[in-house]
Amino acid sequence: MIVIRGIYGEKYAKEIKRGFVGCRDILSALYSPPKTGYSFSDYFEKNFVQAASQIIGKRKTEFKSPEYLFSVLTNCYIPYMYMTYFHILNEGSEEWLDKAFKNPTDIFFIALNIETDRITNTSIGKDYIGSRIEYLDNIQSKDQNALDYFQPAVTVAIEDNSKNKLDLYDAFRVFTTLTYPLLVRERDEKYNDLENEFRIIAYDCPKYVNGVRNQKNRNISIVSDNGAIYEGLLIPETDYLLKNNNPLLKNPFISLSDFK
Repeated sequence: MIVIRGIYGEKYAKEIKRGFVGCRDILSALYSPPKTGYSFSDYFEKNFVQAASQIIGKRKTEFKSPEYLFSVLTNCYIPYMYMTYFHILNEGSEEWLDKAFKNPTDIFFIALNIETDRITNTSIGKDYIGSRIEYLDNIQSKDQNALDYFQPAVTVAIEDNSKNKLDLYDAFRVFTTLTYPLLVRERDEKYNDLENEFRIIAYDCPKYVNGVRNQKNRNISIVSDNGAIYEGLLIPETDYLLKNNNPLLKNPFISLSDFK
């Protein structure tokens, strides 16, 4: 399968051509939509927000609230999902490229040959899968309880993270729940089958040693409404401290649960 992508900047295009494909964490894309100059990069993943809300036991209408942010950032899975995208080359690609890149400046196009699994039609690697998006008029019209093509792919991608496969049950359940709305897109005036997107989703899955979960810590940066920047270390299930970068503050530290 040939996938293509337009990259603003020769440096980044060359890195991807050499196999260095960077992913952005999904949460930062939701809370701070990327500004890439590419007219299709600002898609709001509303169905992912719905799935994440179910995982943490919140309502999706609370998405912007501090309580929601605290719950989602201390989750063991949601902050550790990353994604990037390409587009599958087909007979409609030229029309779509003309529409997506109306004012091409400093754009470099790359093409990659992606190998997909014969059974699942996905690209499977350690802690990541790649798959074409399915386009529907309404996501609710699809039977979400049926076995889907990406579920065995997720299983294979994370199966080496524990010798006891039962330890991976929660990871499989959560990742398949969250992956589903990322691989199913509802058509509208802007996003439709012509886009033919291929997504790569990476999982920083918890590792289990003797039944004990080990999770990588992540650096995090949060920008408040007044523009202040707070940084800290993301630790699952922990009310960690954030530090304001303002050197004039006497006490620059604040706990995540007190962040407003």
